[in-house]
Amino acid sequence: MFDEHGRHVAPVADWSMTVDDPARQTELRMVLSSVIAELPADYRVVELLRDIDGLSHQEIAETLGLSVANVRTRVHRARLFLRKRLEAHLSSAGIESTPSVA
Repeated sequence: MFDEHGRHVAPVADWSMTVDDPARQTELRMVLSSVIAELPADYRVVELLRDIDGLSHQEIAETLGLSVANVRTRVHRARLFLRKRLEAHLSSAGIESTPSVA
């Protein structure tokens, strides 16, 4: 759900308290790898450069020949995709979450 300015306003689940178990972390790592592989290539590359390699939006834009605004949009959409897929997996696995506001 988004407000009139396009900001995400729906509650975001917080699983941080339920994923401390090392076995659960291994499972989540495998699920996350699978979900990242499902991302469209345009979103996957910016997500990996941003969150895995730690590049700034500006650095990603220069590397890929995109505008900074385009990189921000792709990173945002990739994160929403990942969040939705992880939420579906965690819900189906019976992991309780605590709603929080993003």
